[in-house]
Amino acid sequence: YQRRGQDKHMMSKVRPLVFTLYAVAIFVGCIVVNMHQSDIFFVYATYWGVISVVAYFVAYWLSHVHGCKKRWGRITTVLMEVAWSVEWTVVLVFWTMMYWNMSFPTTWAVVMTVHAHGVAWLLIVVEYLCNSLVFQFHDMQWLLAFMVVYLIVNSVYTILYQPIYPFLLWTSPYVILYIVVVITATLLFFMAGVKIAQWKSE
Repeated sequence: YQRRGQDKHMMSKVRPLVFTLYAVAIFVGCIVVNMHQSDIFFVYATYWGVISVVAYFVAYWLSHVHGCKKRWGRITTVLMEVAWSVEWTVVLVFWTMMYWNMSFPTTWAVVMTVHAHGVAWLLIVVEYLCNSLVFQFHDMQWLLAFMVVYLIVNSVYTILYQPIYPFLLWTSPYVILYIVVVITATLLFFMAGVKIAQWKSE
């Protein structure tokens, strides 16, 4: 039992570091694949999600490995809440609405697409199920702020340049419907995180 406890303790330190390196590798890989359109890279919701995943793992590593929990603990929780909720929505929207109409110029593009729209999500899901973080209902405000900022960026770029997503046309009368559906889905994923937190604390 003592050996098992030591192994578990070791994994609780190794896992965040390994996941951090993997998440950073995904982010760098996405940048490399999108070098030809670097001007719009940061307008895609996918990469906002990947960035939130990377930010979470870096904050988690800092708080647990370097003993800065008091400073980074709260930030870590909020970043997990945002990354968890956004990644579920990104995966759902991409694989149900976008993937089937896409073409990929290279095998590397396919690999990085799967990583950005699947592996990043898997990392954050496994991490949340394995750690002791607990979602707080009142933190929904930070998730809402994240989504509002992204929608502002998306709308400005769409109006000034070109649409980022075919279903998110700000001149369309249906745009409000799409936004409400996406926001609602993201909030439901957040609430699922709250329920899982209750289950973890039992």
